[in-house]
Amino acid sequence: MENILNRKYKSHALLIVETKLSNIDEFVKNYLISIIGVDKKIWVDKIINDEYFDIKTINGYDENIKKEQIEEIISCFKKESTESLGKKFYIIKGIENSTQNAINLLLNFIENPPENTYCILTTRAINLVLPTIRSRCQIQILKSNKEDITKKINSLKLDEQMVDIFKNIYYNVDRMLHDLKSKKYNEIYKMAINLINNFNDLKEIKNITNNFKKLSYIEIELFIKILYYLKKMNIELLNMIKKLKNNPSKILLFNKIWNIITYDNEK
Repeated sequence: MENILNRKYKSHALLIVETKLSNIDEFVKNYLISIIGVDKKIWVDKIINDEYFDIKTINGYDENIKKEQIEEIISCFKKESTESLGKKFYIIKGIENSTQNAINLLLNFIENPPENTYCILTTRAINLVLPTIRSRCQIQILKSNKEDITKKINSLKLDEQMVDIFKNIYYNVDRMLHDLKSKKYNEIYKMAINLINNFNDLKEIKNITNNFKKLSYIEIELFIKILYYLKKMNIELLNMIKKLKNNPSKILLFNKIWNIITYDNEK
C-alpha cells in the first residue's frame, strides 16, 4: 500500500481488490490525497471531510450498476471541474455488479478519460470482473491489518460468537466496528439466534416476523448472513442474498428463511 501511495505516477484507472476486513474507505481517501498532494491543505481537508465536489461515487454493493449511472458520471466529468484544483475522481464500488450496457460505456470512458480524471474501482470478486476492465486498470490487493483490528475488537468486550461471525461477513473494518457497537445490529444478531432456537414456537415466530418487516434490505442481508454462518454455511441462505436487490416481499422472504431453518433443524 505504501508503494502505491508514494509512487509519483498515478494510473488514471486503479482496480482495488478488497479482502475481508480491509479498510477500503481509508485507503481510497489516502490515495486521493496522494494524487492531490499532501501539501495542498485546503483540498486535503475537503477529501478528509467528504467535501471535495469533484468526486462521484457509485455503490454496486447496494444495487446493480446501471448504464444511466455511468452516463451521469461521463456527462458531469466532461464539464469544467467545480474545484479550482482541476482534478476529478469517480469511485465505483463493486464493479463486478454492473449491467453489460454499463460496463461497455465505462470501458470507453476509461480508455479515453478527460484530462486530470481518475477512476477508482473496487471488487470483492476479481474473477467476476471482465478481463477488458482488468487489462485497463492498475490492480492492487488491499489486505487487512489483523493486529490493529484485534486490538480494536478486544476493547469492545463483545460476544465472541457474534464477533467471529461479523469477521466472516464484513469487508470494511470500520463498518464492522461501527455495527458491532450498534444496538440495532446487536438486535439483528439476537433475532437470528432467536429464530434458530424457537423455529417451532408460533408466537415467537410472529414476533420475529413483525421485527423482520421493519428491517431494511441491507439489514436483512446481514440477518441472512448471520444465519448462514450459524447454520454451517447453508447454501440455500446464501442464494437468497443474491435476490435481495430485486426488493422481494419481506413476508414471502421471511417465510422462505423460516422454512429453510425449520427443515435444517428437523433433519
